[in-house]
Amino acid sequence: MNAKISFLGILFCAGIAFSAEDYSQWGYCRSVTINTSASGANITATQRYYPILLRLNAGNFNFNQAAAKGQDVRFAKANGTHLPYQIDNWDSTNQNAAVWVLLDSVYGNNSTQSFRMYHKKSGAVDSSNGAATFDTLRGFQGVFHLSEATNDTTRDVTARHFKGIPQNIGGQNPQDVSGLMGRAKNFLGSNADSNGGSYRIVTSTGANTFTKNALNFQDDSSTINGIPQYTISAWINVSQFPNSAVMRKGIISKSKGRNGSQYDLRLNNSFRDTNNSVNDTPSVLFSDGPQAVYKRADHRLIAGTWHHVAVVRAGPVGAPGNLRLLVDGVFACSSGTSLTQTIRSDFDVTIGSFSNDSGFFNGVMDEVRFENMPRANDWIKLSYETQKPAATSLIVGGVVPPTGLSYKRNPLVLTTTAVMVPDTAVIQSGTLTGYSVSPPLPAGLSLNLSNGIISGTPTVTQAATNYTVTATGTAGATTTILSITINSTPVISVNPVNVSVFSGINSGKFFVKATGTAPLTYRWSRTRASGTQNLADTGKFTGSTTDTLRFSNMVIADTGLFRCWVTNVAGSAGSTSARLSVITETGILGPYVVHVKGLSPYSFRIPDGISSVRLTSEDMMGRVVWKNDFMAMKSRVVSWNGSGMDGRPVSPGMYVVRMKLLR
Repeated sequence: MNAKISFLGILFCAGIAFSAEDYSQWGYCRSVTINTSASGANITATQRYYPILLRLNAGNFNFNQAAAKGQDVRFAKANGTHLPYQIDNWDSTNQNAAVWVLLDSVYGNNSTQSFRMYHKKSGAVDSSNGAATFDTLRGFQGVFHLSEATNDTTRDVTARHFKGIPQNIGGQNPQDVSGLMGRAKNFLGSNADSNGGSYRIVTSTGANTFTKNALNFQDDSSTINGIPQYTISAWINVSQFPNSAVMRKGIISKSKGRNGSQYDLRLNNSFRDTNNSVNDTPSVLFSDGPQAVYKRADHRLIAGTWHHVAVVRAGPVGAPGNLRLLVDGVFACSSGTSLTQTIRSDFDVTIGSFSNDSGFFNGVMDEVRFENMPRANDWIKLSYETQKPAATSLIVGGVVPPTGLSYKRNPLVLTTTAVMVPDTAVIQSGTLTGYSVSPPLPAGLSLNLSNGIISGTPTVTQAATNYTVTATGTAGATTTILSITINSTPVISVNPVNVSVFSGINSGKFFVKATGTAPLTYRWSRTRASGTQNLADTGKFTGSTTDTLRFSNMVIADTGLFRCWVTNVAGSAGSTSARLSVITETGILGPYVVHVKGLSPYSFRIPDGISSVRLTSEDMMGRVVWKNDFMAMKSRVVSWNGSGMDGRPVSPGMYVVRMKLLR
C-alpha cells in the first residue's frame, strides 16, 4: 500500500467555477486529543468547521458508561462551548461506535488540541444532528454514510435531504455490510455493463438531480463567474477492477455515458507502464465534462484494501492544479482544461455506477460526500489520517476530574427577607456527582447537592463571610471560595410629627429613628405648592443629612410637608410626612363648640412651638364665662373644667371655646 506505482488519472478541468444543557451534570467526561503534528495527521494549515471522526471501542471506552444507543453522549470544546455531532454508528453489544463531531478549528502541526466527550446521563434525549454537523453553509451539499439496511433508501444527512433509490439491473441491490465507519454498502457489479446495483440520487421530493440543484454545482452558490468549485470524495474497498478499457466501474457519477459526462469518478483497467511492468496498476480516473487530459499518478490501489479518493475542482481555466486528484490523502495528479464551464448532463447523480444503467462498481463503499467548495490538500489529508483503519491521530483519554469550579456571582451580596436570584455553579471541565459546602450556609439559604445552585431567602444579617464549596466527580474534586454578605434594608421605627411655630421667632425639629445595615444615610425633603425639593443646610435648616432636621426663623412661606429618606447598601425607606405650620403670635385656634352637661374637663393640646396660650369660654350670647392663661408644660395640654370665673359650674348648655396663641 505504501509502495509508489504510477496509475492513470483522467482529469478534465474548466477552471474556477447548532442547550442549554449543563454537561457538568453528566456522569463522565473524557478528553479527546487531536494530533496534527508530524507524528500524527501531519498537516500544517488550520482547518475550519471540520467534522472529525471519533471511533470508540472496548479499548478506549466503557460502553456500560453510556446509554444503549449513545443518546446521552455530548461534546464540547475545552472552554465548555457545545459542539454539534452525529452518531454514524453505535453498537453497544459489539462495543464499537463512530461519531462525527464538528470542530470550529483543527489546528495544524499541533499535538495538544482537545475537545471533551460527556456521557452517562439518565433521561438524556438523543441530540445527534447530521444537518448541524454537516452544515450546508460550510460547504456540505450531500453526505451519505450508506448505513441503511439492504433495499432501503440511502439518505443524505445534510439539510438538503437527497435520497438514494436502490437500482438493480441483472443483479442485487447494494448490500448492508460492516464498513469503515460503521455500516457500509457492498456493490455487486460485474464486468458486464448491464449487471449490478447502485443508488440513483434524487432530491428530497423525489425530483431528478439533473435539474437545477446543489449537486449540479454550476447551478449553486459555489460558482464564480459561472464556473463551479467542488470536492467529491468516497472511501472504497475494491473487490474487482475493470478488465478492459471500456468497462468503467463508476464510484460517483453524473453521467449519461462516455460522451454525456458532467462529472464522474471511476475505476478503469490497469495502466500499463512500458518501462516497468511492476508499476502496472488499476486506475482511478476523474472526468469533468466530455474532454479529458491524461495525467500519470504515482500511487498504488490494492484490491481488498480501503482507499480514500477525492477530486477537487478549484482554479481558473487552464491553470495547473485546477483539477486535483488525491488518493489516501496524497496528491496524485492535476490538470487544467480549455472549457469555460462544466457541461451539465441530463442524467441523475449515481453512487456505484458510471450511469444509471451501466458501469457498476464491485466492492464496498463508505462515506460519500459532495461539497460545493474546493477543499485544501490538508483538509483531504486530515480526512484520510483520521478516518483510515486503525487511525491514531485521535486519542481518547481517561475520565477527566472536575476543574475550575466558580459561581456566576461571587461575592454574593444579599438582603434579608428578599428572595435571592439563584447563584449557579460553573465548572471548567469534568463532570460531577455532587456538591457540598463548609461551613453551613446562612439561615434561609440552601445548596442544591446535585447541581450546586444556591438559593433561598436570608433571614439574618452578616458581614462578608467565606464559604468553601466542593464539587465532587468520579475522578476527583474541585473547590472554590464563595463570599456571602447579607444586608438589611432600612426600617423606620419613629416617624416625624407635626410642628407649629411662630413666624420668625420659634425654632423646632423633625426627627426619625431607623435601623438597618450601617452606614445609614439620611436625606430630608420638603413639599410645597411649588413642588418637592431636597433640603440643604442653610441659615434656616441644619442636619438635612442626619436623623434630625433642625430649623429656625420660619416664615409663612416655609409651611409644608417634611419627609426623610433613609438609605443603605440594601435599599431605602421613606418616613411618613409631617407638617410644619408657621403661625403669627396672635393666631387663634377655634372656635370649638362644646356641650356642658356638668362639671367635667375639656382638654386641648398646645401646638408645638407655642410657649403660652389664653383659653376662653363664651356662652351662646357671646358673654365670656371663663378665661385663663397657660404656660406650655411638658404635657402641653390645657383644659376647662366647666366652671365659671367664680369657680362654680356653669349651667348646662352649649359654649364656645377659643385658644389664643401668645408669645
